[in-house]
Amino acid sequence: SITITSTGGLINQTAGDIKTTAANQTVTYIGNDVAMAGTTTTDALTGVVNFIPNAGVAITIGVGGANFGVSDAELDTVQSAARIEIGDSSSGAVTIDGAVNPANVSTLVINTGADINDSGPGNVINVDTLALNAGTGIGNINTVEVETGSSTLAAQVTSIGDININEQTDVTVGNVVTNAGTISGLSTYEGSITLTTSDGSIIVGSPIVAGDNAGTNNFDVILTATNSGRTANIEIEANITADNNAYLTADDAITRTAGTVTGNLVELDAGTGI
Repeated sequence: SITITSTGGLINQTAGDIKTTAANQTVTYIGNDVAMAGTTTTDALTGVVNFIPNAGVAITIGVGGANFGVSDAELDTVQSAARIEIGDSSSGAVTIDGAVNPANVSTLVINTGADINDSGPGNVINVDTLALNAGTGIGNINTVEVETGSSTLAAQVTSIGDININEQTDVTVGNVVTNAGTISGLSTYEGSITLTTSDGSIIVGSPIVAGDNAGTNNFDVILTATNSGRTANIEIEANITADNNAYLTADDAITRTAGTVTGNLVELDAGTGI
């Protein structure tokens, strides 16, 4: 594995290829900012490329215009890896400030000890497999826009905070392996969960749990599948647990093959059948 660290400044890769091709190896960049003009290569099945700011430094992804900025073009310099991870539990707040669409890697993990927010509605994270791992909220200021294209989405908030995510098409709630362990489904420690689609179905393949460490019974699960030309079902294949109420709305059907929906109130609203 390779680690390149700048304790107080910029990591500037002007050319060349940082490469480790053996299995289960990582390339890690740690600093206050990165400027990537060269390339990075790891094993496509097991390698991980990490972009990690020094502790407490905020992150911008997309344009990468401030703080520890990782642009979409810089993500494209990663030629091969099983996944890219940005941030860790000591990182500052994350802002998606532009479109994010890694060209060569299909799994992206975003980590922070603070929150993850979108700075505008056009700033979509477009990747097959996405994990969001935050301390104090995901989309708690501006909803995080994603496009996984029926592949896997997982997200967790480990302290007090909500999850608010909008998927552009279909989405499958599943499990994603990360440096911090496997993130399973959608979960909060103490907060509500809202997952919507602009045009497509929600497949609940792993549990969705709105937690309530304080015991206040205030936190809901809200799933809304919208048909703007594509079929919009909610397919329940795992448990959905709301501390307070569970609201499931699908423009087409709501189906269940496994799992239980639990809440003080469970409300199902479907256009073509339940």
